[in-house]
Amino acid sequence: MTARPWLAVVMLALLALVALLPQAERFADDRLETALTRSLTAFALARSLDAVISVAQGTEVAIEPVGIGVTLAPGQVLDPVNDLVEQFSSLLLFASASLGVQVLLLGIGAWWPLKVVTAGGVAVIALCALFRRTSPVWLHWLVALLLLLRFAVPLSVLASEACWRLLLAGPFQTAQAELVSGSELLSAEAEVEAIVPSEQDSSWKSRAERWWQNTRSQLDPSERLARIEDAASGLAHRIVELIAVFMLESLIFPLLFLTLCVRALPLVARGLGGAGLRAEG
Repeated sequence: MTARPWLAVVMLALLALVALLPQAERFADDRLETALTRSLTAFALARSLDAVISVAQGTEVAIEPVGIGVTLAPGQVLDPVNDLVEQFSSLLLFASASLGVQVLLLGIGAWWPLKVVTAGGVAVIALCALFRRTSPVWLHWLVALLLLLRFAVPLSVLASEACWRLLLAGPFQTAQAELVSGSELLSAEAEVEAIVPSEQDSSWKSRAERWWQNTRSQLDPSERLARIEDAASGLAHRIVELIAVFMLESLIFPLLFLTLCVRALPLVARGLGGAGLRAEG
């Protein structure tokens, strides 16, 4: 044998060894658990935000100066955001289910009989190459399929993790932080109570002046509606960003990389056959 066929045999032997080792699925399992925890945390945040919006929608801020009432009802402003939060919650459940399916597929690939058969198939091709025998084509395709089952999910998780760190981690952290702050702001706006003049004031004039000062400084309805509308607009933008992040991380990237792995199946089969031919030559 020349040096190049020996190199092919060594690479096949290393591939058989890697198929038996547990490092690939351990790394992928850690990444999937982290992504699943992130998705469930975002789901809890979405449900909390939905509760805050529901409270704010049912809040009416009443200002009652001597029987004359002014009512602030922000429900209509928050209706679109409430619908968006519900859709976001549904997407997070779907994303969590997608990650759960990947965990199950990872477990299938880590099943020890599959690992042994995969390593054995690669070892047979390596032995055929070592002793200058031509391995059958069906064996190349079988081993390629076994390698797909063994490594497709770990490779997909690795690629998705790289895309997450490069493209999605920053936007996710920013959007999540602003979503929390926006939720707190909206909750604070919803907890305003009615201002009723005190009965201990000695005169109608003093009660009216007190009401007027408090109303101007604290409960101007137009200003409060503007703050609620700004908070709702900010929440909507951040929710849309998080929807895009979780769709890319949990759905689009995994499907894309798994599709690439399936498309690479003929290339892997031909590569296994080519290794045997080079060794034979």
